[in-house]
Amino acid sequence: MPGTTIPCTHETKQKLVELKNYPAETYEQLFVRLILKIEDEDDNLLTDKDMADIQKSIAGIAKGKYKTQEQMKEKYGMK
Repeated sequence: MPGTTIPCTHETKQKLVELKNYPAETYEQLFVRLILKIEDEDDNLLTDKDMADIQKSIAGIAKGKYKTQEQMKEKYGMK
C-alpha cells in the first residue's frame, strides 16, 4: 500500500502517540479507528428533519401551544 506524509506539529504527533491503544498500533490503524468513531458519532447527530421538528415545536411554544405538566397529569389521571 503506498503511503503518504501528513505534516503536523510536534504537539499533534505527540497527541497521536498518546491516542494509540498500544505502542505497535500503526497510524493507519489509529486513523481508521478515529474515523469509525467519528462516523458512529455522526449517526447520533440530529438530522435536518429533527432540526425542523424542533424549530416547529419552539414556534408552537412561542405561540402558547403547549400543555403544562399539571394539565397533562390531569388529562392522564395522574393527579
